[in-house]
Amino acid sequence: MLVNGKVFTWKAGLNVTDLLELLDYSYSGIIVSIDGGIVNKEDYGVVYLQEWDVVKVIHPICGG
Repeated sequence: MLVNGKVFTWKAGLNVTDLLELLDYSYSGIIVSIDGGIVNKEDYGVVYLQEWDVVKVIHPICGG
C-alpha cells in the first residue's frame, strides 16, 4: 500500500480511522483519498484498506 507516495505496511482489517491513528494524524479537517476517490469522514471506520491501495492524506491549509 502507498500512503502519500511512501510504502506503508498493510495489515488485514486496517480501516481509514486506524491508518490515521497509526500515522498520528488528528487534525479534524483531514481529507483522505483512496485510489483517487474521496472518502467521506463518516465512513472512515467502515472503509477497509487493501494492500494495493494508493492512499493520499491531505491536510488543507488556509491562508489570507
